[in-house]
Amino acid sequence: MATSFTDSWGNPVRRPKSRCRPCPHRPRWLRPLRIPTPAVRPARNPPPPIAPESMNAFEQWQIRLSQLSNELYQLSVVHLQSTAAWRPAINAFRLPDHYLVCVDLAGMQKPDISVRVDARRLTISGHRPAPEPPRTDASPSPQVLAMEIDYGPFERTVEMPEPIQPEQVTAHYREGLLWIRLPLATHSSSPTPTEDHQP
Repeated sequence: MATSFTDSWGNPVRRPKSRCRPCPHRPRWLRPLRIPTPAVRPARNPPPPIAPESMNAFEQWQIRLSQLSNELYQLSVVHLQSTAAWRPAINAFRLPDHYLVCVDLAGMQKPDISVRVDARRLTISGHRPAPEPPRTDASPSPQVLAMEIDYGPFERTVEMPEPIQPEQVTAHYREGLLWIRLPLATHSSSPTPTEDHQP
């Protein structure tokens, strides 16, 4: 049985199709909508600087800290010596009748190095100045880019695994290396590695 469709006035109308086909041709007037974005223009009159009295204490502290950082960067040589002593590197060897310790102490003089020895302990201490480039009165102040070499007071203590003879200890400084010879108090056939001890 066919079903007829009528409008509100009773006139017959065609039944609408169940499937809609897309239009193969897009009309020229159908284009994507573009909304113009207004350009951001710089302000003609920049805001006036903030007066110091209108700042809080934290902002004033930040400004002062920035000024101090700039002043420190412009200094010729910055000496930042630590109160704690640095520890020089060592090499330790055991021979049949003595120990031999080599300490890396480049850039030092013999009077600036102290060696203390007791029955089973070796202590090396002293003070190394900060290395600086040679200068004259007319030369400009150098700008520090890196300060990685340890300087200032130093101390290194080495515990000996076997007793030594303190009165027979000898030391000599050559080419930036301090060589210390420590004769054994008793001869032992089995070598024992040395052990570092931080005071």
